Amino acid sequence: MVAGSEKIRLPWLACAAVMMFVASPIAAETTVRVGDLMFAYDGDRWRGIHISPDRIEFQPIGPRGEDRRRALVAREKMDSHDACQVAASNLLSPELYETPVAGAATKLGGLGAIIFSAHTRCRNATPAGVVICAVHKGFAYGVGTRQIGCRDGSAPFSGQEWLGEFVKGATFTP
Repeated sequence: MVAGSEKIRLPWLACAAVMMFVASPIAAETTVRVGDLMFAYDGDRWRGIHISPDRIEFQPIGPRGEDRRRALVAREKMDSHDACQVAASNLLSPELYETPVAGAATKLGGLGAIIFSAHTRCRNATPAGVVICAVHKGFAYGVGTRQIGCRDGSAPFSGQEWLGEFVKGATFTP
């Protein structure tokens, strides 16, 4: 009787192992380039839209995509000493955002970077815009998130934790 139950149990165990493998999340890493910035991201969580040689906007997709806001990676030719301040202001739509304020130092693609944030000019509760900026070979590179408008439907109190996904995936080519 024991031998018979082992015969029945073995196919179920094999089936369960196959189901676990098929159901396990395997990240579809995708790589894109904006100037000298190589950028790896999870293709199961983000879709690149509005792609040009100097800018890519990412739309969140997949499970819990509504918990994340659109992200933007862009570069601008800058020769001034305040390149990141200018780039952050440009990325955060001056019509919609107050002047970005420089905050903590961080890293972007292995280079020193600055985090800028700005509140919207909206009357309703909207998340602050955030840009992480570094200068490389005469260009200001920004990775950030912003509202499209005062009523764009984003979760008003969503955090920026997911922005770290983009920063971790960034590397500059020499």
